[in-house]
Amino acid sequence: TVTYAGTTTSGSLPAQLLNKYIGDTFTVSSASGFAQGLKRQLTLIIGDLAFLHDLNSLSLVKQSTQPITIVIINNNGGGIFSFLPVRKREKQFEKYFGTPHNLSFEKSAEMFSLSYCSPTKAAEFKKIYIKSQQSRKSSIIEIKTNRDENILLHKELYDKVRDEIKLVLDLS
Repeated sequence: TVTYAGTTTSGSLPAQLLNKYIGDTFTVSSASGFAQGLKRQLTLIIGDLAFLHDLNSLSLVKQSTQPITIVIINNNGGGIFSFLPVRKREKQFEKYFGTPHNLSFEKSAEMFSLSYCSPTKAAEFKKIYIKSQQSRKSSIIEIKTNRDENILLHKELYDKVRDEIKLVLDLS
């Protein structure tokens, strides 16, 4: 038995790390299986492209006896690839890495009779998430983000962490 960040699993991998080894496919179905196996409510945080890869697994979420809250980070494509050097090749990047889809997942939730919300503020997300947990019903929460703003936010955070480390280690 392994306990990691409050989650216990009888396998050799902590629950939060499972799909680090599986990849982008089968993430929703894996979460459904985990919820069933752990016999407890589960929250899945997933990117929009990974969610699209496993959209058909919403049928498992609908049938699950354990509620699953799916939080989709929708940056309109492969936002994680924006951190790679290929980002500088705009034409090739958008077509092969960014892969913008211009989709919202409200109709996906509707198709499988799952509740859906798309909060625009952190406080709104918190209320919706708490309500989702208390309802004990599966739901989808879609958070729409901007890839370019995300890169800037990460850079700001990186710079702050770097500056704090320099202060602590007296490297200034």
